[in-house]
Amino acid sequence: MKALAFICFFLTVPPGVLIDRALAVVGKEVITQSEFYAQARIALIWQKGDAAAHAPIEGELFDSLLDYIINQYLVAAEVRRLGGVSIPEEKLVERTNEFSRLFRNRNVYRAFLRRYHLAEEDLLHIMRRRLRNEMFIRQRFKLGSRNNIEAGLESSNASAEKELQDWLRSLRDRSVLRIAAFDGQLELQ
Repeated sequence: MKALAFICFFLTVPPGVLIDRALAVVGKEVITQSEFYAQARIALIWQKGDAAAHAPIEGELFDSLLDYIINQYLVAAEVRRLGGVSIPEEKLVERTNEFSRLFRNRNVYRAFLRRYHLAEEDLLHIMRRRLRNEMFIRQRFKLGSRNNIEAGLESSNASAEKELQDWLRSLRDRSVLRIAAFDGQLELQ
């Protein structure tokens, strides 16, 4: 009798709880929803400070941040393929410290890391990829500072910016890229 009650109990319980989902697959790398939000927040905080740590990400902002993060993965894969860009550890630590100073204080910074389940190692990995990508792009396209790359187009860099956008499109064209549709299914792009 207890066995029957036990079986009936498990038949009424839902089979599982969604913990995370894939938003995109770039080559062989999966971008989960939680990874997207952590990386999107990092990008927003670079641009707007810690006030952007809690602003809603939806609509066009969601789409543009997803494109940005996909581009980060595409460029990183190309940098790995071509090699040659190495990041000195002190430059990486400097960049991570610069990021942490964008927060009002150390407690707010730590709360941000906890909220997005980021260990210091995770943040270092993201910062290393961003820094390597920036250095590669700056070298290849003769762009100016990191702010020019992130903030967009300056008139003196218009041709380099157009060349960069064309190159990013070519990376997308020759990559296997799947992005989650509205129903959650990954669609080949």
